[in-house]
Amino acid sequence: MMDEKVLFVDDEQNVLDGIRRQLRNKIRAETALGPVEGLKAVNKNGPFAVVVSDIRMPLIDGIKFLTRVRQAAPETVRMVLTGNADIENAIKAVNAGHVFRFMTKPCPAEQLMEMIRAGIEQYRLVRSEKELLEQTLRGSIKMMTEILSMVAPEAFGRASRIKRHAVETAVDMKLGDLWKIETAALLSQIGFAVLPGTSVADLYTSRDTDPAQKDLLSRHADVAYNLISHIPRMQDVARIIRDRDKPLEIFEDSESLPDLYMETAILKAVCDYDVHAGREKDPEKALEKLRADPTRYPAQVMDSLEKIVRRRETYEPRQVSVKQLEPGMIIREEVRSLKGILLITKGQEVGDATIERLGNYARSGQGVAEPIHVHAPVHRPV
Repeated sequence: MMDEKVLFVDDEQNVLDGIRRQLRNKIRAETALGPVEGLKAVNKNGPFAVVVSDIRMPLIDGIKFLTRVRQAAPETVRMVLTGNADIENAIKAVNAGHVFRFMTKPCPAEQLMEMIRAGIEQYRLVRSEKELLEQTLRGSIKMMTEILSMVAPEAFGRASRIKRHAVETAVDMKLGDLWKIETAALLSQIGFAVLPGTSVADLYTSRDTDPAQKDLLSRHADVAYNLISHIPRMQDVARIIRDRDKPLEIFEDSESLPDLYMETAILKAVCDYDVHAGREKDPEKALEKLRADPTRYPAQVMDSLEKIVRRRETYEPRQVSVKQLEPGMIIREEVRSLKGILLITKGQEVGDATIERLGNYARSGQGVAEPIHVHAPVHRPV
């Protein structure tokens, strides 16, 4: 018996009972009486490798049903098994529901089983391609962030702070998919990899940089967009990074998804907060700077960001050694090698890569200046 599950949807119970008898001990078959029960099964009992549906059913016809299945479970292979076959319905099913096979009743058990096997193989192919793409994507993101940490550690530290604030803000706002905002925040500073090493420092310490420096700073978002936009599935992430410094009004008359608008607004607010916090050295003053222009950021973004910034009481200052570092700690003061090389910037969240990097330095001839000053979550023992 194949491990993948197959769902059959029909408005006639005797048809579903017949299918169960035909395919007993051959596949993991589930049935749903009608499209409403079918959608419930897809959402609660999935994932299904294949969904097979009748066309003419009450409330929701088979074409609309399969279209909704595609929206809810895009990897699931969709098929039609109907006694009302005509060319018009076939065309609609293929175009709207992206149907893989179109079968007519009565369908011999051998033929039905052959079609199901083909559908399961297609499902496996789609899943394997997705897994390969995700592994490639994760590898690309990891490579870019590691390059940034080596070439521009100050920019990497800023990206780490921005990612933490952006993700926590999005969680507080109850946004659905956090992957885009997390990745956009993490890669938001990748453009600094091609800028002079002083650019990030000048962004914080100077309110009036020279024209040439201003031009470099203004172009780093475009540089990041050009680097990222050509990577598969990263187009929205690239747009969030590119558009974060543009007026939010550009989204009002566009067809952009609401989440994309909010993700861009979050990144805009968090990036601006990080700059003001670096200059003012006071979180409250930095928030005041943002509140001074109420039209620049959506109110719900500011409300959530303020909650996140003021949540510092859940951390306590500690001094630890390299061996005592734990994921989730936040660097409170710059970490340098014994020779004075900047390794980790203030505000960066400690992760496995950070611990590994500092461990390598500690074991090398350059060493790490200890103790390391961190903010540690109060519920995590050192």
